[in-house]
Amino acid sequence: MSKTILFGPSGFLGPSILKKYPDIIAIGRNKPPSFCKNKFIKLDSLYNLNDCSYLKRNKIDYVIFLIGNSNHIALNDINIEIALDYNYEQLKIALLFFSKYKIKKFIT
Repeated sequence: MSKTILFGPSGFLGPSILKKYPDIIAIGRNKPPSFCKNKFIKLDSLYNLNDCSYLKRNKIDYVIFLIGNSNHIALNDINIEIALDYNYEQLKIALLFFSKYKIKKFIT
């Protein structure tokens, strides 16, 4: 059975995807809304990916990465450094981490 994980479960798109696909595992700082019945793994920072026991124990086939997808226009207007950290840096951390795994698809 393939395993799909979704980063950013409480943001703009996360809850809609999770509600439609209850087998997807939600990973993030904040729980998705209560109408989402998906399993939730709390992860305070992507810098802690190596410590995530769920990722160590399970073979992941698909990664849906929604972190930084919802506020990019506002962030870019406020401060480019914050925008880079929130959008680019987080994606880079995740891509480097999952490059060691044999995932089938990384969706962002």
